[in-house]
Amino acid sequence: MKTKIIFCFLIAFAFKSYGQNDSILKYTYIKENIVASAIDGTWKAAEGKYQLTFKKDTTVLRLLSPKYYEVLRDKIIYHVGHLSGIWKNTEIKDVYFILIEHHGNPIILAFEEKDGDIVGSGEGGFFLFIAKGFYKEEDKLIVVDDYRTGPALEFVRIE
Repeated sequence: MKTKIIFCFLIAFAFKSYGQNDSILKYTYIKENIVASAIDGTWKAAEGKYQLTFKKDTTVLRLLSPKYYEVLRDKIIYHVGHLSGIWKNTEIKDVYFILIEHHGNPIILAFEEKDGDIVGSGEGGFFLFIAKGFYKEEDKLIVVDDYRTGPALEFVRIE
């Protein structure tokens, strides 16, 4: 009986520690998460005019509207910050992003300004994976904009 109580307590503690709640979003850094630990920096696509820069900033979580809390309730936020660059020949000017897991895959959710709300649009997102090289400059970032129709783009680290 004592073992069952301790087990239930540990399960509840784990959910409370890593899960979100109605009043705050939590950032959970896990260094073994390859994407979260290696994404910061500037990446350039091997083909085409694509470039992405990721910069960690946990204060972004305070800016997200509570309307996203329900969607993110069961998600662990592995990384958060600013995203800028060039995507499909369009400049991305410092949007906020969070890195979560969705159906077992790492996914970036990007929040753009909409109707004066600095994070009004949480509709942009893409799947990504990182292949770590022996040296940092050998890292590869694989981005899939739309897994149903779009091809994967390979990026190399330039900064």
